[in-house]
Amino acid sequence: RLAKLLVDKVEGYMGELAGQSARALSAAAGQLGNFFIAPVIAFYLTRDVDCLRESFASWLPPGSREAVMRTVTEIDSALAGWVRGIVIVTAFVGVLAGAALALLGVEYALPLAFIAAMMEVIPYFGPILGMLPAVVMAFRRSAMTALLTVVAFTAIQQVESVALSPRIMGDRVGLHPLAVISSIIIGGRLFGVVGMLIAVPATAVLSIVMKSLFSPAE
Repeated sequence: RLAKLLVDKVEGYMGELAGQSARALSAAAGQLGNFFIAPVIAFYLTRDVDCLRESFASWLPPGSREAVMRTVTEIDSALAGWVRGIVIVTAFVGVLAGAALALLGVEYALPLAFIAAMMEVIPYFGPILGMLPAVVMAFRRSAMTALLTVVAFTAIQQVESVALSPRIMGDRVGLHPLAVISSIIIGGRLFGVVGMLIAVPATAVLSIVMKSLFSPAE
């Protein structure tokens, strides 16, 4: 009975392991497929964007075609500006973080700065996650270096979050800095981290649509 019980347990573990392995391989294959498909889709969208725009416009009623296409163009411009704003903010944080780490003599300053810049995409939690690897590496040098790293990153984040990010994002998407900050807070309260990520572009799109709907016809 003990031998049978042991065999049953081993078979159960092996079956569970096989199932988990199959799911992991399936997920990896799906991600790999997306990795190869995404550039192809982006290439065709970039190449045929004018044709797609004209095709979409042909489906609209003639009376509202011009207004709808003008709204779509404004939304496209706002979203493109939002992406450019993210690039500018992450570059700002990456350059300053890299310079601070290099001056403090922390090893692997460039990769750590790159991680800090990429984490800026995640509101609130991103700066902390980006700072932790740098603090750990700085602590290997000395406790004082780790403390100075925390001070440097905190100063960079304050400048970025209070002055730079609202101003740049607002200018790029056509929103007031106060509207940018408010949208991030509301998005975080309603939908968590995902809400904070999409708050600014969603607010920009909503603002453009509302202006289009309620502005007097030309």
